[in-house]
Parts: sequence; C-alpha cells; structure tokens
Amino acid sequence: MKLSNSEKSRLKSMYGEWAVVTGASSGIGLELAALLASSRFNLIINARSRENLESVAIQLKENYKIDVKLVASDLGESQGVDHLISSCQDLNVGLAILSAGFGTSGNFIENTLESEKNMLRVNCEALLSLTHYFAKKFSAQKRGGIILMSSMVAFQG
Repeated sequence: MKLSNSEKSRLKSMYGEWAVVTGASSGIGLELAALLASSRFNLIINARSRENLESVAIQLKENYKIDVKLVASDLGESQGVDHLISSCQDLNVGLAILSAGFGTSGNFIENTLESEKNMLRVNCEALLSLTHYFAKKFSAQKRGGIILMSSMVAFQG
C-alpha cells in the first residue's frame, strides 16, 4: 500500500509526530511501521526480540530519516506492557497500532496450558491494557487514533 503525499501530510497533521507499533519486527506490524515511517512519523516499535527490532530500527532510520525508539518487551508479561507504556509517556504519541499477537495450532489438549494462557495474555490482556492507556491519553490530548489488528483465526472455535 502506498499513500499519496497529501494523505501522508494529513495523517501527520492529524496524529502528530510519534506513533507506536506493536508486533513491529515482522508481518503486518513491520509493514505498517514502514508505511508510517514513509509518512515521516517518528516511531516507537515493539516486539519481543531486541535483535530483530534493532535491524528494523536501522532500516527505518536509514530509509526514512526518522527517529525510532525500540522497546523490546514481551507483551505476554505485565512488566512488558508496563515497560512499553512507560517508554511512551514522555513522547507526543498520537497514533497506536496494536498488531502484536499470535495463535496456537493443533489439538487443544496437546498444547501446553501455559502456551494457551500466554496467547490470551498477548492477544487479549495486553491489547486491553494498551487500548485503555492510549484511549485515556488520546482523550486527554483531544486527538489520537488506535488501530487494532486481528486475524481470520479469531473466527475459529
């Protein structure tokens, strides 16, 4: 997807200088981070792997000449969510793209209970916590946007 110059300007004036993208080291999160970078947003990128985030940050900085703050944290842990939130507090964030998530596969009873619980923590609890934080922040500053990603897997029982 490409944005016109007028659309890039509109987004930047509507949401401000900084955007947060979770799940930014691969897939849709990475693509959306690059799209925002092409619109000249400075980015706070989040994923579990510091090494992968460092690679993404270098690429975004070189290609788009923006500031990138990387926050390596596991959103399946409450400390990971808290770390991301605290990393955003002093920045003029106006857009949050919450695209971190994963699914388990195979027979439910063959998966470990811990992997199933971790999936719920990332896909539900972290999403709830981050949405609540950014909704309050954006309401107080009278501007902002939240984009929530999902998967076709959400329709499976």
